[in-house]
Amino acid sequence: MRVSSRLLARSVCKANIPKDSYAFDSLTLDKKLKEAYTEYYNLKKSHIALRHTYLDNLAEALADLHQTPKARIIQQLKEREIQRSTARKIRYLRGKMKSGSTTLISIEQPGGGTFDYIDKQDVEREILRSNEQKFKQSHHHPFYHYPLKNLFGWKGISYESMLVLLGAYNSTKYIPTREADLLLALQRPENIHLLSNGKMTISLPVYRHFWHKAKETTSCYPDALLFTTMKAGARSDLISDIECKLAKVSIKSSYSPLCWKKCLDVMILKKSGLTTIKSLRTVVLFPVDCNFVFKNLGRKLMKNVEAATVLAPEQFGSHKHHRASALATNKALTYDLMRQLKCRGAMCSNDAKSCYDLIGHTQASLAMQRMGIPQASVDCMVTTLQEAIHRERTGYGGSSCYYGGKVWAIPIKGIGQGNGAGPAIWAVVSTPLLNILKVGLYGTYL
Repeated sequence: MRVSSRLLARSVCKANIPKDSYAFDSLTLDKKLKEAYTEYYNLKKSHIALRHTYLDNLAEALADLHQTPKARIIQQLKEREIQRSTARKIRYLRGKMKSGSTTLISIEQPGGGTFDYIDKQDVEREILRSNEQKFKQSHHHPFYHYPLKNLFGWKGISYESMLVLLGAYNSTKYIPTREADLLLALQRPENIHLLSNGKMTISLPVYRHFWHKAKETTSCYPDALLFTTMKAGARSDLISDIECKLAKVSIKSSYSPLCWKKCLDVMILKKSGLTTIKSLRTVVLFPVDCNFVFKNLGRKLMKNVEAATVLAPEQFGSHKHHRASALATNKALTYDLMRQLKCRGAMCSNDAKSCYDLIGHTQASLAMQRMGIPQASVDCMVTTLQEAIHRERTGYGGSSCYYGGKVWAIPIKGIGQGNGAGPAIWAVVSTPLLNILKVGLYGTYL
């Protein structure tokens, strides 16, 4: 933690003031302040050694508290220090940048150019309209029209869904080739059959440990419950037991509480200076207890796929010991080999546009059940996403208008960037697609 010299000097000065003294002359205060500055600059000379000593003591305390090897905690602390140092240097080089909530958006005009909106009502209207259309981008997909809609419904928890997971589905109706290939790829792996018992639960120690680690500054839907509330409640045996049982009710019975069906869309810049509405990223803030259940579901999902080793090896995101930088390195090495071997080939560098916002709930439901998540837990999440009311937050505050709710011809899709289970869902949804490409020999073979 970086502390300004003035703040530290004042803290030391305050610490040296006797509690029974209420008035000092200016000479005494100046002397105390000078002594504080002297002590600060003396300590600053050895700040690296002091920092290392602090990290060692911290690692030892955390190791005793969590019964974890000290070497592992020290490695984690060192990696965090490197990330902070790198981010600090980047901020210094880039200088002060514009930040804050959205107060201006630009709409592209048919004849070319853009038109800027700065009025509160205009900004909210255009953002709500754009976000609603963003979550409807996949409405043309065959899964939301006859016959797949009648077979699998909006949530993918029908009898036909069970047959697909068992690999016993054989439709008498015409299904497009790509969707038929996907249904075949969604058969549940044998390892998952052996591993999963089809149950979802949350133990009280896991619940309390999660909220102990949670950061109070994390954003969520502004409601009566906030991260500070949940962290404080987790320290009470009675409150944490009640909250844990309420969370288990939802994931075991497919019940979606009414208070969960509220979301807040926050728009952030993808690139500095680009204010066109298509260049803004929509981050969805869920109620804090709702997102806790989603995160727990995502952890269970990844625990299953990693234990059964059924995640596609080409999927470099969302799970341990994999980084996007390693995938970029592999791509560069592949290009080098192709040039050296003088073989033909081309690689598609694809930017998955609106990947989280385009995930269909039927496909996501089947992919999650394929990896051992019970229908009740999937039903709880999908119902919450489909019936949620979305409001908008801009620099002018929260909007009174909204979109979403229970009334729709086709429910809105997407899982929302900000969903705690989002990365895990993307991993299990993309794995069958990658498997289809491998079966069709669409890949790079050297």
